Amino acid sequence: MSTALSRLRPLRQTGSTRLRAGWRALLPVVALLVAASLVGAAARGVPMPYRATVVQLGAAALTVVVFVGWARYVDHRPLAAYGLRVDRSWMMDLAAGAVVATSVVTRRVATAAALGWVEVTGVAVSPSDSFVPAFGAFLLAWVGVAVWEELAFRGLFLTNAAEGFRKWLDGRAAVLVAWVVVSVVFGVLHLQQAQTPASLLLWIAVGAVPGLAYVLSGELAFALGFHFAVDATLNAGFNLGGADGVPSLFALAQTGPEAMVGPTGYVTVAWLLLAVPLTLAWAAARHGLAVDDRVGAR
Repeated sequence: MSTALSRLRPLRQTGSTRLRAGWRALLPVVALLVAASLVGAAARGVPMPYRATVVQLGAAALTVVVFVGWARYVDHRPLAAYGLRVDRSWMMDLAAGAVVATSVVTRRVATAAALGWVEVTGVAVSPSDSFVPAFGAFLLAWVGVAVWEELAFRGLFLTNAAEGFRKWLDGRAAVLVAWVVVSVVFGVLHLQQAQTPASLLLWIAVGAVPGLAYVLSGELAFALGFHFAVDATLNAGFNLGGADGVPSLFALAQTGPEAMVGPTGYVTVAWLLLAVPLTLAWAAARHGLAVDDRVGAR
């Protein structure tokens, strides 16, 4: 036993049995990414959109279990320290995130339509099943995505990274650096979906906006609402990704250049970046614009 503990000493904080903050930031995220891939492989034979539901809700369930266990036995933090102080105010922020995301994605479609680059070809379209159950299942998939990615990236990763950077920086600077690092990592992990050089900004923005809300409020509510609504509106609302076998509230025919109106094209990037000032406006009205230095604090 003593030999095993001595081997783990480089991973532990000096004079403590806790893992160093960097390991506590990275290990659960890597484990959850691998677990999500395994769930996806196991559900390969399930038809869409139900495969997405099984995979994402499965990943969310695993994440909740890991998150609760990690918080208690590794991080030694209460769940509230990750921005999960659920009350009426928290629910209002959750709704605000969903409203901001739905607004920017809808306006992105309206902009492309005004330029003559897309047109609506159908309403309540479901190619493989009756619309209501297929649409409901598809929406649940995006609930799963929001839960597991926000708990993993903003909850565990950003919180522990902010604690680790406190070794060199003051509280608020450490939180801001952690936000930047996590946002960039989130964007890089979506590189395979970046069809233009600038579309990398889309994925950084999808990570940066929830992270910005988290570091300004100390709560995950806005982040969860925003992440769910961005994915749900892009995919179940308009199927901008063009996936086969999935329902959408509106079916669109794209006539404009892919670089401009593709799912990660410049029009999408522009509107997602405009979510930043909307998020700042929400934060100013609800929480103030100061970085919450409780994020990652011990």
